[in-house]
Amino acid sequence: MEFPILRAIGLTENEIKIYLTLLRSGSLSAYEISQKTGIYRVHVYDKLEQLMEKGLVTHVFEGSTKQFQATNPEKIVHYLDEKKQTLAS
Repeated sequence: MEFPILRAIGLTENEIKIYLTLLRSGSLSAYEISQKTGIYRVHVYDKLEQLMEKGLVTHVFEGSTKQFQATNPEKIVHYLDEKKQTLAS
């Protein structure tokens, strides 16, 4: 996936960085995402929340650590369908 495509569906630059990092790396903590992307951890949490609302990221607990994972890229199609239905209403 390329940045322009993800931008075209409404993701911000930081959301794109986080999503692509999770796709490449698998399960990461917010701290690890921050280290890999260069985005401040506070902002990482905000963007993760937005990505979870869009259904593009999930989380699991491994011990006391919250780990985040990107959902299957096919989920983007579902996100676009939901967005389309919202706009049609």
